[in-house]
Amino acid sequence: AKERAALLIFETGVTGDSAKALELVRSGKFDRKQVMDMFRGLGASVETIHSMGAQHLRRQVNKQQFLTPLKVTEAWAKLAAIPAKATVLDPNCGAGRAFWGVPNQKLVHGIDVATEALEIAKAVYPEANLLLDDIMNQTFNSEFDYVFINPPFSLPWTDELNFYQNAVNGRRITSDIAMVELAVRAVK
Repeated sequence: AKERAALLIFETGVTGDSAKALELVRSGKFDRKQVMDMFRGLGASVETIHSMGAQHLRRQVNKQQFLTPLKVTEAWAKLAAIPAKATVLDPNCGAGRAFWGVPNQKLVHGIDVATEALEIAKAVYPEANLLLDDIMNQTFNSEFDYVFINPPFSLPWTDELNFYQNAVNGRRITSDIAMVELAVRAVK
């Protein structure tokens, strides 16, 4: 018997709590933690029924976003014992959750294609080095002390710069493999 999958799409675009977080940031009067807790990312809020059959569709609608909880990023920084003079990169930084526990925001580097997410990151981490760009336009070689990644999973990307050794079939590579390779190359 074939398993049937159903999706219930509740929101699309930047809506709900994410839109409220953007409003707070744009007002200039906000609590950093409140904004980070409120921002849920871009795309749609989706509930799957019979999730095994709907997982692929859910990923497409969610734009592959699975945000790292602040408690996890605090634990990353604590476990890594990041010194104040350490450089940190998150190549898919979104709103900057990975930077939450990093001691020196001036040495933080983040890149993302999502304008609204980067707007949140720039407001929460005003001293950080944040760039609005596609990570596939960037190359790094032994530049950072720490690289944190929570990449979008299984998106088909094309390696236009011929940077990734694991790209195949016309320079194609999945987003998660590309980010692991980039992290290995970017760290000192």
